[in-house]
Amino acid sequence: VFPPSKIKNTKDSKVLSDLKLACLPGALIASALILQTAGLKFTTVTNSGFITTLYALIVPFIEFIFLRKKITKSHLFYLALALWGTIWISRFDPFSGKYNVGDFLTLLCAFASAFHMSYLSKISKKITSAFSFNIFQSLWAGVFSFVCAIFFDRHLNWPFTAKASVGFLFLSLGSTLFAFYIQVRAQKVLSASLASLLFLMESPFAAVLAFFILGETLMPLQWAGAGLILVSTVLAVRKA
Repeated sequence: VFPPSKIKNTKDSKVLSDLKLACLPGALIASALILQTAGLKFTTVTNSGFITTLYALIVPFIEFIFLRKKITKSHLFYLALALWGTIWISRFDPFSGKYNVGDFLTLLCAFASAFHMSYLSKISKKITSAFSFNIFQSLWAGVFSFVCAIFFDRHLNWPFTAKASVGFLFLSLGSTLFAFYIQVRAQKVLSASLASLLFLMESPFAAVLAFFILGETLMPLQWAGAGLILVSTVLAVRKA
């Protein structure tokens, strides 16, 4: 039986390990959020939504270059189907030629997200607790975002209204702590490439919820895009 002091020291070392491991992922999350927000000042929501999803295309090549993981032809095929489905849902025209600095910033956001997923895949076996690791990476993301706000936002204010507080709680608890916790747990088993492909399910989920909750009307081509993403992700999971 280990003495209580040794057990405490072991737990402390694991917590410290997760804290250190979470630093770079936290910085990447902050970078992705800041770049996407900055990009939205200059580009449309449609362009931002599609360009951000290009992380799914970037991740396999990051894994190939840095982690020496082979890219299968079947995965690239399913990825192409899913991205085409995303084009249909967002009604994005990749051949319009209308791009600006906001699109470039959003593309950098996609790279930050891709490196975040790839790095999680690399360190997944070193993470002792997905819950504490996610708390720490969210903390680091908040620290980096706060520092950037101080240096780059000359009109920093604190709109602690009731509506802003509800939005803050929803984003911090739902979209950050809960969602990223599931991602960390999942990437202990799944590769970064498969995880990034599954993330494309965000588009059809958003479209369906917008239809039922907000009453938004979807065109037949958008429903077809949602179906294409669903089919491609199911086939990719079965192939994995």
